[in-house]
Amino acid sequence: MEKDSFFDTSVVINYASFSKQINHKINTLCFDYVHNKKGRYILCYYVRDEILSRIKKRKIIHQEVISKLKDIEYNIGGAEISKSLSGKDIIQAKKLYELHKNNAADKVSDYFLHERIAFEKKIEFFLETLVNEMLLEKGDIDTKIVNLLYETINEFGDCRVLASALQIQKERPVFFLVTVDKEHFNPNDYSFIKEDLRFKEYKFPELNNLLYNH
Repeated sequence: MEKDSFFDTSVVINYASFSKQINHKINTLCFDYVHNKKGRYILCYYVRDEILSRIKKRKIIHQEVISKLKDIEYNIGGAEISKSLSGKDIIQAKKLYELHKNNAADKVSDYFLHERIAFEKKIEFFLETLVNEMLLEKGDIDTKIVNLLYETINEFGDCRVLASALQIQKERPVFFLVTVDKEHFNPNDYSFIKEDLRFKEYKFPELNNLLYNH
């Protein structure tokens, strides 16, 4: 019997970013895993909300790049709407600008629009068709578990994802925790957390970090 899969945000975003025209290893790994479905797909509400937030941020990042293309003096991240962007988002916007700075703003805007439409269609298909179970409301995430995990992971978003997985895993056969996050969900750190005696009463999902397993 195939193991079920619990998804980290990173896999879903990279799956939706896949394009046959662009050979990007991580996007391809995620697309292939999601597309070749085995077992049931599980998502927690925290990851669902993170995915929807990324959709909004993606549009803002594109708007920032277009503003810079139209006005070389524009400072990416300077607009009020961009205040919701993280430092990593600003870096991504600046990289996108460098990639497109020699192209006309109108053409880049059209390209971004088509990219977002394709991205959002894949997200919609994943959430509405591929996901079998949406579990654990954000308010039900155990803050005690989150705080313990933070001592190792040091990123509250990923702590909430793993805390959700641990709570869902409790009453069911071991499933995969599927991710491509090598900073916070690498095999060494995951093993370290599992061996922490404070988690001895918890059943852990089997880590399936696609960057290490393929």
